[in-house]
Amino acid sequence: RGARAIKWLPSAQNIDPADARCERFYAKLAALRMPLITHAGDERAVHGFGEHLGNPLRLRRPLDAGVRVVVAHCASLG
Repeated sequence: RGARAIKWLPSAQNIDPADARCERFYAKLAALRMPLITHAGDERAVHGFGEHLGNPLRLRRPLDAGVRVVVAHCASLG
C-alpha cells in the first residue's frame, strides 16, 4: 500500500533538483528507501520552465542524500 516511488519532471514542474530547499524531501525519500524517478534532458511532452532544470548534473544533491534516482530519457531530447 502507498506510494512505491516519486516521479517528477523538473523542467515541466519548475523544480530545481539542486535547490537546498529539497533537502528535507530527499532525507525523507532516503529514510523510506523510496526512489525518485526524474526526467532529464530536454522536455518536449509538456511546456517547460527551463531546460537547465533537466541537466542530470543537478541530481547530485539527491544522490548525495542517499536517494536512489532513476533518470528517464537522460540521453534523449525529451
